[in-house]
Amino acid sequence: MSNSKFERPRILGVTPFFKMWDLVLKNHTETGPFSPEFLMGIFWEESAFRNMRQREGSLRASPNPNQRRAVGFGQVVPFWIKDAHPRLRNCNETEIEALILSDDNLSVQVTSRALAQNLRQLGNATLALNQYGSGDPHGTPANLARWRSIERGLLNLPHLRGRLPRNTTAPELQDPNVIADIKAALGANSGQISADFAF
Repeated sequence: MSNSKFERPRILGVTPFFKMWDLVLKNHTETGPFSPEFLMGIFWEESAFRNMRQREGSLRASPNPNQRRAVGFGQVVPFWIKDAHPRLRNCNETEIEALILSDDNLSVQVTSRALAQNLRQLGNATLALNQYGSGDPHGTPANLARWRSIERGLLNLPHLRGRLPRNTTAPELQDPNVIADIKAALGANSGQISADFAF
């Protein structure tokens, strides 16, 4: 029998919260200022935990690489993450998109590595986030405040007296009060998708 917290909700293709948390814990291997909770904030706000193509504003034909369609949990632009992961280095944009969309682990890894790559290149976490979210180290990602808000919420869950356990089978994660705390931390994302769909 399957573990109910890992079953994929049928509506919208949303990856269940605890499966997403497990994917982040296993695949966010870069050390630095970007916590697993921060990645959860990016993934909820950008895609509602869906490994998907950007739906609106498909700008694939744009000559500006920063204006091309994004993919994956973290809505990365294939053009500028090519060097962030060894599996992608010799691929064209169409192949990168297909690889990310077919592999949830890779989808998490490219966001983790893209942030780390930006940090190494730019030497500053703020500039690295700006580059990741807006394509410009001096721009401001539209959802940056939400990413940070979700991170803060997941780091300060009232019924856990702090952050989420690093073990997704921890018994306290079955507590309805903890689940309510997590839903409150996530809130509805910018696409107005309720956190209820992640549970």
